[in-house]
Amino acid sequence: MNFTNGSQHEQAPQAASIDFNADHMYVHLTDGRTIVVPVTAYKRLQEATPQQRLGFRIFGRGEGIRWDEIDEDLSVSGLLRDFGAKYGEHSPTEKSPV
Repeated sequence: MNFTNGSQHEQAPQAASIDFNADHMYVHLTDGRTIVVPVTAYKRLQEATPQQRLGFRIFGRGEGIRWDEIDEDLSVSGLLRDFGAKYGEHSPTEKSPV
């Protein structure tokens, strides 16, 4: 008999999009889950301006997130390990001043 480890065929978690409010980053995965990350968990994100936080790019087929301006890199699998993910998690948006 030949047995295969199911984890060999599992796809790495992939980010589809990212939102922020004043306190949290919401990483929306391609499988429908969302990772909610307090920005205080990462000093560079905490100290970044809202504009700098939005200056990210998703790379590696959705497996990493990079902020060039603040020199920060995060892996989606690391975020998932550290913060977990939930289906249907929404991302409340911060109202901009008028």
